[in-house]
Amino acid sequence: MISSRTGTTLGHDKSASAAINNAHADACACGADAIVVESVEEQGITAFTWGQGKAQLKAVRYLD
Repeated sequence: MISSRTGTTLGHDKSASAAINNAHADACACGADAIVVESVEEQGITAFTWGQGKAQLKAVRYLD
């Protein structure tokens, strides 16, 4: 299971797709051939952040 988040400052891309793209490096480090998106969430602006994208993914490695 891989959890991924985006940055929370004004200059960051805070979309769910950005959170998924951020997880690619972690998935490759695990030797994954694919990722399966379990859930995504986009939080809006709060008193402490400019919003944030979050994603829960599963890394999949194919075996012969």
